[in-house]
Amino acid sequence: MPVTTDGSEIVIDEALHAGPSVLFDAVILMSSDDGAAALEKEAAAIGWLRDAFGHSKAIDYNGYATPLFDMAQIEADDGVVAIGSRQA
Repeated sequence: MPVTTDGSEIVIDEALHAGPSVLFDAVILMSSDDGAAALEKEAAAIGWLRDAFGHSKAIDYNGYATPLFDMAQIEADDGVVAIGSRQA
């Protein structure tokens, strides 16, 4: 099971391939630099993000996830918010 930097466990409810973004009201892309680089190689991750955007889900993200939006050819709108921004 994945853990955070403080050692606490992260419970995973869905796998990327099994939990389409349409199931959620809002999504968050919280990644490390290495994690984002790995997701950039996953067509399912890019498709998942495109679907979330296409279904008008609120999307929060950290800076490491920014390249995923470019790869998904998503131009951010008011529903796409950087974590830590005034808009968030």
